[in-house]
Amino acid sequence: MASNTRWSEDSGAATGSPAKGTTRTVGVTNCNWGATGGPIADPSATPIAAGLNGFTKWQFVEFQAAGTFTLIQNGKFGHSAGALPANVTLFTRVTSTYVAPSATTDGAMTDQTTVDATLAAGAAVSFQITGPEAAGSAASIGSGTLPVFTQFMVSQIRVGGAASPGLFANDVTLKFQWDES
Repeated sequence: MASNTRWSEDSGAATGSPAKGTTRTVGVTNCNWGATGGPIADPSATPIAAGLNGFTKWQFVEFQAAGTFTLIQNGKFGHSAGALPANVTLFTRVTSTYVAPSATTDGAMTDQTTVDATLAAGAAVSFQITGPEAAGSAASIGSGTLPVFTQFMVSQIRVGGAASPGLFANDVTLKFQWDES
């Protein structure tokens, strides 16, 4: 059995109830943090200045109807590879409550700067059937309800005042893993 998944990202003002982004970009292939919100094709166009935060990224995974599985469970999200430069930190959190991307420091986020290849300390991710913003997430979900969405996996880069100028060229891997049968 194999599920069929794709990453997506919400951005823009919060709209609807429960709230989601005004723009939903399906099939994103990168995170590319920057000094603006939304998907960023070229991070050099929106560099994050020393002493500031990048905008939060509101990404999620969708298990599409084309895949086949019986049960999806044990979702985990975290920083699995790639070291960040000195004075640059990575913060993450998992939530179903969307707010517009912002460069404001979010106190609910956890420092994930240290690589955790196995995601032993990764954040638990639940699943929902109507979207990442839906209430009533579950730790596992069966194949009778497709598509299936994860909660939002939110990330933010914070650049300290002593960071070297310029773009950091380090590749950083954020990973979502799950068990399926």
